[in-house]
Amino acid sequence: MLCFIGRVLMDHRNGLAGDATLTHAIGKAEREATVVMLHRRQANITSCEARTGQ
Repeated sequence: MLCFIGRVLMDHRNGLAGDATLTHAIGKAEREATVVMLHRRQANITSCEARTGQ
């Protein structure tokens, strides 16, 4: 019985892992994990731009 599932958000240009998460294997966890990872990614990009002045 599958209890946990891992997901990786990949960069499409270089194939680098941008984020990863481990959740319980339930029907809606994939959608929720995707939204959380995208929000974290956006927050990281925004904070990096603020530090570099871009």
